[in-house]
Amino acid sequence: MKYSEFDESVFRKDVAMAVKTVKRVMDVDRNPNLAESVDHTYENKFDMSEQLTNTSIIAAVNILQEFGLTSDILIAAADNGNKSKTATTLRFQSKQSSEFLKEENVEIDTGKTYTTTTKKKSTFFGTSNKTVVNKMVRKAKEYHWNVHVEWQLGLFSGNDDKAKTILQSRKTSVVIVTQRNESPTISIARRKGNNQCFDVSLTWLLQQAIDTSNMAAAFKIDRSDAKTKTPRRNEQTDAALEWFDGMTRWCKELDEFAQTNLQGLLTLHNPVDRPPQNQSHLRSVFSWCDGVFCPVLPFMEDRHDDSTASIPDVAHDGIIKITSQATTTTSASQDSKSRLLSSGDMNQLLNEQIRSIQEAKAKIRDAFPAKQLAKLISAQEATVVMMCVQMNRLRKQHQQALSYVEEMLRQQLISAIGKSIQPQDLEQFVRYHNAKFLNRKPLPFCHSIRRPDYSPEGLVSIEHGSVDDVTATRKNTNDEKDSDRMEGPIETMCRKVVQHSASPLHMPINAGTTLQLNGDTYLHGWMRHHFVTDDAQEFHIAARARQFSSFILIIGNMAGPNQLNPKDAIIVQNKDEVFIPLLLNDLPTSKEFKRAVKSLSPEQLRFAEAFRGMQLESSVFGICIVQIKPQLEKLLNLPDRALTKEMELTNSLMDLFIEYQVPSDLLSYSGPQSAALNEKLAAVKSHVANVMSVIECEKVKQVEEQTKKAEMSKQMMYSRFGSNSLASSSGSDDDDDPSYGSVEYCERGDGAMDLFECEEEEEEEECCDDYMSMCMDKEMAIEDETNIIQEEGDQMDGNQESASDDQPSPTEAATMTPNPQIATTNFTLIPKLLDAAVDKYDTDHALRTTIIKTQEWKRKRQANLLTKPKMMDYDSSEYQKAMDLLDAMSRSGSLTMDATELHVIVAMAHCFENDIMGTIIQDNMNPIEKLERSTLLLGSTIHGVAPQKLVASSDLSRLEKRFPLMLGGSTTGAADDATVA
Repeated sequence: MKYSEFDESVFRKDVAMAVKTVKRVMDVDRNPNLAESVDHTYENKFDMSEQLTNTSIIAAVNILQEFGLTSDILIAAADNGNKSKTATTLRFQSKQSSEFLKEENVEIDTGKTYTTTTKKKSTFFGTSNKTVVNKMVRKAKEYHWNVHVEWQLGLFSGNDDKAKTILQSRKTSVVIVTQRNESPTISIARRKGNNQCFDVSLTWLLQQAIDTSNMAAAFKIDRSDAKTKTPRRNEQTDAALEWFDGMTRWCKELDEFAQTNLQGLLTLHNPVDRPPQNQSHLRSVFSWCDGVFCPVLPFMEDRHDDSTASIPDVAHDGIIKITSQATTTTSASQDSKSRLLSSGDMNQLLNEQIRSIQEAKAKIRDAFPAKQLAKLISAQEATVVMMCVQMNRLRKQHQQALSYVEEMLRQQLISAIGKSIQPQDLEQFVRYHNAKFLNRKPLPFCHSIRRPDYSPEGLVSIEHGSVDDVTATRKNTNDEKDSDRMEGPIETMCRKVVQHSASPLHMPINAGTTLQLNGDTYLHGWMRHHFVTDDAQEFHIAARARQFSSFILIIGNMAGPNQLNPKDAIIVQNKDEVFIPLLLNDLPTSKEFKRAVKSLSPEQLRFAEAFRGMQLESSVFGICIVQIKPQLEKLLNLPDRALTKEMELTNSLMDLFIEYQVPSDLLSYSGPQSAALNEKLAAVKSHVANVMSVIECEKVKQVEEQTKKAEMSKQMMYSRFGSNSLASSSGSDDDDDPSYGSVEYCERGDGAMDLFECEEEEEEEECCDDYMSMCMDKEMAIEDETNIIQEEGDQMDGNQESASDDQPSPTEAATMTPNPQIATTNFTLIPKLLDAAVDKYDTDHALRTTIIKTQEWKRKRQANLLTKPKMMDYDSSEYQKAMDLLDAMSRSGSLTMDATELHVIVAMAHCFENDIMGTIIQDNMNPIEKLERSTLLLGSTIHGVAPQKLVASSDLSRLEKRFPLMLGGSTTGAADDATVA
């Protein structure tokens, strides 16, 4: 989950250690357990969260009591804050200074000796020697500093820190000896500074968390607030956690002061001949902190009586009491309330906290006796450090206990469903649910390209997944499918749109040609959803043609009321497979846009509005399919379905139109319309044969011309160099030719010929130029001849998926659905209508308009029937070929295009701010209901009917209660729309 803060292993380890203390404190017949082991209601989780926070508040006050906060000071501070409406601040201030005392030279015994011998004068008794043993010493300098440290803890209201109440303070000084001529305080100042001041606000604690009138913890969650999502996700709990976080940061700064400034000063004490003095180790405090009990535990107990009613409300030596949870009126609620530990039980646990603190303080007093009060670190500083550590542990335990309540909800949901919900699980359910609660259910976007009563030419679909995933899946068809990835086509709300004859759809293919599309038009509404932590969703368009079938696929955007602007196009034929990855860009919602432009200047506002209008209009995506055979029949004046079985003729016609730009008038039938089909076909075939004959003749002429040029070049070479050089220049491979390897020429390794000798230098250069020109002409002639003669018949073979001939396609299903037929539809206005509907009804600001763009195309094509299909990149020349064929089939726009299908797609995305489990558990949101509302908003706009007309009668009453503003029902019990209504 997005906001997960729960470390289950650490939490259960801490709870296991605390259970021993709890069983020792309570009666032997008591058996409190973690809440997951006790039957309880959802309201009990709110009660537990309140109890956990109230217990943490009292435990924090018990810690602050060791800082010097008494009940009188607490009441006075709360009263001052309430009267003056100012904040209450707890401040720690410290000041350090040092003064130089003296410089001292010290001799240090190194432990080594040396001897000296002296000879005395001779006497009557003879000559004597004197030996002296000397010690080796090292001379050093010591610098003596008198270091003063002063700190205090004070409480004040507002900005008047001079009138603050001092909770505790201490002044001390110590002599520090160093071997460097640098003040110890200067060394410390380089790290943290000498004068430090740390503030933390106690306003929330005194004004909201504690009722000073009866000195009781008063934390409560406002369960009626619309912003309250769960026992963990609400404003009151967030404020409590924020205060504990701030308190922990403040305590950490105090701990760093003690460790860096105080302990750091002592580490600088380094006399030459004496060991360091007063080397107190504050780190030992952490070991004593482990014995302090933390009373914040998410425990429940299955009991029906208040067995601890006689226990006092206030913990021993405590200043704040915990009050009993407010009871409800029903017996069932009272019975569920008894699952929580009573106020008496919690006071027992708080008593144990105070007792353990006093025990730890006794250990500190033993480690820091009273004689050390004059030293730099005493029991007072050690106690402050220990309380800082305890505050940090309390904050962590409080946070983990609240997160445990949230984790318990997640585990209960998983136990109820049997698995952790994933996005593909919700996608599958949404498809199943839409088919139930909608009268006009969404259909798969998988459309067969066909004429009535005939087999499909191919199909076009928008599918889940990337192109790489699709190709990898087909290569490994025997492998187990990835259950975490959605496959198959998407589903859209589909309506067939009837265009008025006065304003048909147009599609410009070049600057001078615009096609009129008279085929069927379908309007699609695509609703998708995604969660913020999920991987990026990937979709692609897939177009597949059957063998000996062909069509033109055109991708673009709607521009204006009745125009499709093509961006890319391709001819799909003979088992071709085309994959087009989609790039989806979600726009800000209308409310987000209004909020962002609220403070812009009028000029900036007008620009933003114009640009957003352009974005909305350009978000209408269009897929156009043009069937080639029906349009060729219309172009050639042939009867309907005349080319169905004329595969060779169809391929020849396409080659003539695309490769040779042959006018259609040279090929069309111009005889009487009453003639038989065979006669018409024979006439067209005759025209095609005649044109092909002319083309072949032209090819032969071009070959002859190039051959003559080559022969003429040979003759020119013969006249210049003789027969031997001509034979060499002709590139003959005959090893018996005596001219091969002659004096004039020698063949290089690359097969070219080098001239070695010539009578004169100028003649040599001229001969070389003539020879190179002749070779280049010959190579160009061969290349031209190859390009003219070679005819590549692209016959494709590949795996193809198509709709069944007997089953109606989704397009036909949409046609059969009873819809109100509306006249000319301005498709570019649909996103604006949706934007207005979303602005009115989408209270979550989660529904966004999506702009669809295409990325690099991939095509799977088979060179011939004997080779395997290969994946290749999209060639930009394919677009021009498609446009040339469209221009020819429409006679440059003068002939309408009847065998077309235009699919207009308006896409929207419901964007959740969490992952799916976090949305359900942490945001307390039912994503199914949110998607129901979004689907109804999109469906009503696509179908042009009221949302009520789309809902099945069995679900209408339920949805009216959930969405009264949109469906016009009663506002009673409405959770989502009550505030808007």
